[in-house]
Amino acid sequence: MKALLAILLLLVSISTADARIPRPRYTEQDVKCLATNIYHEARGEGYLGGLAVAVVTLNRTQHQDYPRTVCEVVYQPHQFSWTNQRRHRPTTDASSIYLARVALSQRHQLRGLRATHYHTTAVRPPWRLQLKRVAHIGNHVFYSTKL
Repeated sequence: MKALLAILLLLVSISTADARIPRPRYTEQDVKCLATNIYHEARGEGYLGGLAVAVVTLNRTQHQDYPRTVCEVVYQPHQFSWTNQRRHRPTTDASSIYLARVALSQRHQLRGLRATHYHTTAVRPPWRLQLKRVAHIGNHVFYSTKL
């Protein structure tokens, strides 16, 4: 009986400890919005390039200057070029959905990437000069705000 009580107390303490760790909850709509952004922004990139774009999108949900949800970040005006097109199509594919789920799980090798901005290597936007360059992955250069 004492052993059973000890096990129950251990289980309660573990579940209580887990309750103190805030874990973001994501909906299927979040997966769809993130996958769509990956598809349009990182199509043709490898795994890490697509994942890095997803991480930037998620980092923005944690930054004070951006909306709090994935979909609000993705569809915030003038943030991602594909959303500025008059008739954009929210397209995804299996790899972008997979990358979205990996990014949302927060169990990947780019967890330490603190970037909130990026651009392709084909352009040199003036806003990059106010930010700190933190990575170059595939065809994208990534930046964080300067502290």
